[in-house]
Amino acid sequence: MAAKILLLLMVVVVLSAAIDTVSVLAEETDPRALPAEWATAKKYKATMDVKTRQAFDGVVAAAPPAKRSEAVEAVLQQQLNMDISLGKATASGDENNFVSVAGAYEKAADAVIAASPAGKLGTMAFAFNGVVAPDPGRCPAVDKAFCETYAKTEKAFAGVIATGDTPRIRLGITDLVLKQRLATDAAINKVYAEGDRDRIARTLAAYAKAADAVAAAAPPEKLRVMELTFSAVAAAAHLQAAAGGAAKA
Repeated sequence: MAAKILLLLMVVVVLSAAIDTVSVLAEETDPRALPAEWATAKKYKATMDVKTRQAFDGVVAAAPPAKRSEAVEAVLQQQLNMDISLGKATASGDENNFVSVAGAYEKAADAVIAASPAGKLGTMAFAFNGVVAPDPGRCPAVDKAFCETYAKTEKAFAGVIATGDTPRIRLGITDLVLKQRLATDAAINKVYAEGDRDRIARTLAAYAKAADAVAAAAPPEKLRVMELTFSAVAAAAHLQAAAGGAAKA
């Protein structure tokens, strides 16, 4: 019996040493390793790593036993997506770009951490899938074209909401505006995720133009103009994406 216990202890020691070695090698060859001079980015990455791990662990822990494997799979996919996005940000050579992406993932993690146990999985899917475009909270220090377009769309949406004469009407308009905002964010995130700079520029320009049209419209016409112009941009983006997919096939 003593011999078996000693053998088990030796196995544990060997495995522990192997794990430590793998961890060291992983750190040395980490595809997300940042340039030595990126001090600010490293601070953001450290905070982001802690919060995203807490968020992912929370999603798995909150899942009922029957859904646990599904939650683990969803978390692993989000981790992969995050690593790809951060890898692209690192490869860009722009520290501000990396800080923007890392900051956005930190905010997404905060949303998951704050969500109720039942809502953590859904919140993760929504919050983390939206992290691709620059973080508006860092404007104007990040992508200039993005920040200008974001400012214009926010102004346009606020103008539409302000046209509501009564609280009830304003609430209904706010719901319509929210749908357009979500569609706009989704379209912009998608082109950023694809990484085609020309498409990014065209999409941002199209939404900026739509926002200008809303801002220029008379108050009674703002809602109609918003639905017409923003929906047209989203439809055009969808057609471009479909054409691109067909061409690749």
